[in-house]
Amino acid sequence: MAISWEGEESITRVIDFTFADLSRPAYDVEYMMDRALITPLNEDVNKLNEKIMQYFPGEEVTYYSFDSVLDDMHNLYQQEFLNSLAPSNFPPHKLTLKKGAPIMLLRNIDPKSGLCNGTRLLC
Repeated sequence: MAISWEGEESITRVIDFTFADLSRPAYDVEYMMDRALITPLNEDVNKLNEKIMQYFPGEEVTYYSFDSVLDDMHNLYQQEFLNSLAPSNFPPHKLTLKKGAPIMLLRNIDPKSGLCNGTRLLC
């Protein structure tokens, strides 16, 4: 099903339809594994992730990257600028999660144990 991004109300309806009951126990793996929202633009993925995270109960935990340029004697790149960059295949500077939220690995961490690119997990 293709739905255009027509503002907050339309995306809220899509989330409510796809994840009708996010108040279920956080470890209901089958419920989460049967649902997904897919979009071709990283910008839209970030908006969806931020919006969906609000639906999960519990306290948010925020993680920040550490961005700096080695040997930048002239201070050409301010840290705020580096933090604002969002290149493909890089994690975001600010990542906010809640217990029970679904995540997907983007790197091969331990393929022998099944922790490889594309693996879906719950926080």
